[in-house]
Parts: sequence; C-alpha cells; structure tokens
Amino acid sequence: MRPVPAGRSGIAHGGLRDSLTVGTGLRPHTQGMGPISRIRLLVAGGDDHALDDLCRRIATWPTIEIVGWARSGIEAASLTEELVPDLVLIDLEDRNGDRVDAIRRIKETAGAPIVVVLDSRDTPAARSESFTAGADGYVTKSDPDERLKALISKMRTRA
Repeated sequence: MRPVPAGRSGIAHGGLRDSLTVGTGLRPHTQGMGPISRIRLLVAGGDDHALDDLCRRIATWPTIEIVGWARSGIEAASLTEELVPDLVLIDLEDRNGDRVDAIRRIKETAGAPIVVVLDSRDTPAARSESFTAGADGYVTKSDPDERLKALISKMRTRA
C-alpha cells in the first residue's frame, strides 16, 4: 500500500481521512487463499460526524477499500478520473447544484463507477433529482448499514 499523494488526495486532515491509503490499483487483488474482489470506494462529502462514523464502519467491511475522500463535487469528479473507484458514495449538500453536477460529471467519465447518494433528507424531489442526474442508488443517513451493504451488493452484481 502506498499513501495517498499529498495535495492530490482530497482527504481532509483529521481522523479517518488522514489514515486512508490507496492500494496498488490492481483489481481484483488476492488475499490469503484466493482472489477476493474488493470494491474501491471514493467518498464525497463535507465535514459531517455521521458520514465519518459511517466511513469508520465501512472501513471494517472486508469487501470495501476506501481509496479517497473528496470535499466537493469538482474534486469528486477529478478524483474519480485519478483513482478509478468502483463506487462513489456522494454526500454533498446541494449548494448551487454541486451534487447534481458532480453526479453528471462522474457518470461521464470513462468506465464510470456506480454512484450512490447518501442524504439526510428523504424526499421525492431529492431522490428524483439524484436519479435524473445519473445516480444508481440512494440511501439516507438514517438507513441501517445493512441497507447500504445490500444496495452496494445489488449495484455490484448489475455492473
């Protein structure tokens, strides 16, 4: 494992974000007895304790490798091209259409990853806006972790 390059990581200082590393980029890679395909996850979101807590839990899931953290939609699109994640979990406040623009830009990249929106609100308008922009899934912060795991598993089998 090599550390995320300074200044290009999109990872904020402090906590889990400082401890993230980027793997070798080999997919799938092997561990132990045979090949295990790990999902490369890019997290996009601001400073949010609920998101930090969720990411701490996700970091313990054996099938997920958190490869980076973007703090804005523009950074999420840039890091998607650089880090080539399988999945982008996007939790961005919709400031000036940031989330919608980020989803569109991410889905326009070559080999576009699965995009799952994580939101504190669960309104038909928020869901519609996210799916119209190209999101593949939508979960709320109040959903249990198992809901996110099931959605990721379902999205992965579709890909």
